[in-house]
Amino acid sequence: MSSTAFSQTGIDSTSIVLPEQVAQEIAKELIQKDALEQEVQILYSKIDVLEESILTRDSLLVNRNLKISSLESINTSYRKQSAYYQKLSKELQGDLKKESFRKKVYKSSSGILTVAGAILIIFSK
Repeated sequence: MSSTAFSQTGIDSTSIVLPEQVAQEIAKELIQKDALEQEVQILYSKIDVLEESILTRDSLLVNRNLKISSLESINTSYRKQSAYYQKLSKELQGDLKKESFRKKVYKSSSGILTVAGAILIIFSK
């Protein structure tokens, strides 16, 4: 013999009797509620993972930008050094040309002085 109603005793010993169709609908809705609660928990977990992923990505972007800034600073420093060394090289080349000219002048003047000294010696006798 099967019952066409569902009953449950409450905390205060009050008996509640529901028709079987209503009890089945309530059971289905409770099962759906449990499934939806599990799905909500899964979605919250996914949100947490995505937020961690975003934080990690943001951290990586900050580090990349710092690295780029550092490399740009190094590049600027190298360019300044290169310009300074090029200027210094041009100055040294100019100084070298001047010194080379002075050597030629000293060589030619020492030859002239030697000849003049020899002439003086010859004529002074």
